[in-house]
Amino acid sequence: MSDRVGDGQLQESESAEEKRRVMVTQMLRSPVFNPAGEQVGRLEDLIAKLADGGYPPIKGLKVRIAGRDVFVGSSSVEKLEPGDAVTV
Repeated sequence: MSDRVGDGQLQESESAEEKRRVMVTQMLRSPVFNPAGEQVGRLEDLIAKLADGGYPPIKGLKVRIAGRDVFVGSSSVEKLEPGDAVTV
């Protein structure tokens, strides 16, 4: 699918994957797995950086592991979707 831009040229629309939006409430309490597939904790919160305009980028996760809250930076997250988070 494409859209016309100001000068009449066609521009590819965002893919369905780029348009996908997920609510924080869908993510909370999701299990968090290590690369070996073992559950290591549960997602307690998402940490975002507030910025002007657009959606704030996710900077990391607050994960409950063995009764403690641990910050996992976004660079250590391989997969993040409702019901499933995998760290590297």
